[in-house]
Amino acid sequence: MSSFNAQFVETSSCCGLQQDFASDEFKQEDVDAILAQGMQHLSFDELQREQEDLHGVGELIEKGNNQELASLLQTFDDHLQRRKRNTVYESAELLNRAYVTNPDLRLQFLHANRWDPKAAAEQFLKFLEVKKQLFGMDKVMKDISLDDLDEDDKENLLGGSVQLLPVTDRSGRSILLELPGIRSFKHLRNELRARFYMLAN
Repeated sequence: MSSFNAQFVETSSCCGLQQDFASDEFKQEDVDAILAQGMQHLSFDELQREQEDLHGVGELIEKGNNQELASLLQTFDDHLQRRKRNTVYESAELLNRAYVTNPDLRLQFLHANRWDPKAAAEQFLKFLEVKKQLFGMDKVMKDISLDDLDEDDKENLLGGSVQLLPVTDRSGRSILLELPGIRSFKHLRNELRARFYMLAN
């Protein structure tokens, strides 16, 4: 798995996809409008930071201090415990605590949120909600594999409209290439499931 898990959830969340994955009435211009509106509310410093982060030229964050990491993970967990009531996380914690409390999984969300444990915990909650809606509760407590995709999902995956490049940016992050001209799917749900699988592996 990679920190793209968190990025997928944030993209899905800002577009409102988590509300109804069965709908195919989803348009690119809607996404552009939502993202543009969000960017307008950023301060100059916030916008500068986002631009640097986007291009992989911002300050690299390294957390080699085990004590600091432990503190961040504890704050992450504390926030989850306060927010978990009636969430997918609460159910998942009862069914497979080892999976949802795995430090390596949680660190992906901390890294994706610039080590802000509360923001990371909120995104983790969204991630689990999206995962449940796409794959069902029984798949929430496991890594999504190719076997979890149906034939229509796999057909979308093989279509090549979304690809992970064999190189990384200057910050060591994977690069996702989208080719909208060859985008094709039976249902929007198939594309979302295929993307989730790609970004999580």
